[in-house]
Amino acid sequence: MRREELPHQVGGRQPGRALVLRQLAADGGMTTTVLSRAVGISLSSASEHATALRATGLVASEREGGAVRHHLTALGANLLRGLPGDPSGAGPSPAQAAGWPPALP
Repeated sequence: MRREELPHQVGGRQPGRALVLRQLAADGGMTTTVLSRAVGISLSSASEHATALRATGLVASEREGGAVRHHLTALGANLLRGLPGDPSGAGPSPAQAAGWPPALP
């Protein structure tokens, strides 16, 4: 995946993905069921978001018995801190992390 594709994959048309990513960062990892409840989305939506984020390398998932636990990868954590190469180290604002475009000057 190219760097310029990251914002589209995480926010873009699916702002729920950014919320899922932030929730996984805050809690350090959780099952699909717990994730769906924490973000306030259906179980199927949580699963779809986790699958899409896993496909981009931002999330990793492991099976735990009958459940699947999701957690951020190093790439996912770096994205939330700011895209690699961002000298400020400042991450996105909460609005940007939720998928909203940056404010205009």
